[in-house]
Amino acid sequence: MEVSGLRGLVSDLERSQTKEDLESVCGDFCRLVNTPWYLMGVISLRSLSTTPNINILTNYPDQWMKLYTEKSRQRTDPVVSYIIAKNAPIYWSHLMTLDQFKTAEQQLLMQQATQHGLVNGLSVPIHSVSGDIAVLSLAIDTEGEEGIKLLDNALPYANMFAMHLFERYILVLEDEYLVEKKVTLSERQRQCLFWACQGKTTWEIAMILEIKERTVEFHLNNATQKLGAANRQHAVSIASKKGLIEISL
Repeated sequence: MEVSGLRGLVSDLERSQTKEDLESVCGDFCRLVNTPWYLMGVISLRSLSTTPNINILTNYPDQWMKLYTEKSRQRTDPVVSYIIAKNAPIYWSHLMTLDQFKTAEQQLLMQQATQHGLVNGLSVPIHSVSGDIAVLSLAIDTEGEEGIKLLDNALPYANMFAMHLFERYILVLEDEYLVEKKVTLSERQRQCLFWACQGKTTWEIAMILEIKERTVEFHLNNATQKLGAANRQHAVSIASKKGLIEISL
C-alpha cells in the first residue's frame, strides 16, 4: 500500500455521510492492506453505574457476530479487556501469550473465532478525550508467519486510518447511535461547572466569579437538569465527558 492510497482513503472518510459510506471506505482499506475483515467498535460510558453503549461497524462473518452478540462475548473477549487498559496496537497471537489474557474462557473465545475464519488479527486501541474507548481490528484467515507478514504490512497504516475513521464515525453516526439529547450550556453554567470540577465550594465559586451564592446554585442546578444528571458531581462528570468544560492551558 502506498501512502498516497492512505491519503485518498482519508479524503473519502472526510466526505462520508452515512454508515454505508464508512463501510465502503473500510472495505477499500482492507483491500489495500490485504486483510479480509475489519471491526470498528466504540464503547461509550455515560457514568460508572450504567451499562456502556457498544456500537459496532464491521464486516466480520455474520455467524460469528450473531454468536458473539447473543452470548455477550465482549465480557470475556481478551481484545476488549486489552483495549480498555492499553494504548499500543497488538497482534492477537501475541495477546494470547500474555498471562492476564490466558483464562480458559478467553482461550475458548479465540478458538471459536478461529473456527469462523478469524485466525489472527491486529487491534488498535483509541482513547478519546470524551472518555469513549474505541478499537479498530483487522482480522485475517492466514496462519503462521505468512499471516504475521500481512499484519506487519498493515500496521504502519492502521494507526492513522483508525484515528480518522473514529473521528468520522462519531460525526456520521452520532445521531443514529449516540442518541442522547444535544446539550448547550450557557457561559455561566460552564464556568460554574469548571470551578466545581476543581473542587470549589458554592461560596468559593461565587467569590471567583463575583456573583451571589444563590446565583451559583441557580446555574449549577440548571446545568444539572440540562445534562440529566443526578447531582452536581454527576453533572461535572457528564460535562467533562462531553467536552463541555474547557481546560485552560
